[in-house]
Amino acid sequence: MLEGLTVRILTRRTRPADLLEVLLTPMLPFTSLPVYAQAARRTVIWKGRSYQQGEN
Repeated sequence: MLEGLTVRILTRRTRPADLLEVLLTPMLPFTSLPVYAQAARRTVIWKGRSYQQGEN
């Protein structure tokens, strides 16, 4: 996080949105957890139909 802040200061990207990006970037992996949980399910529901995922 300190590295990202240093880069933004050196490149003069100090708008609030740029600095907020430094704070939010470490949380990015947590936002993808629901996607991985959905992909791990064996049953997929699409348009009201249920499909079993097979082993490929």
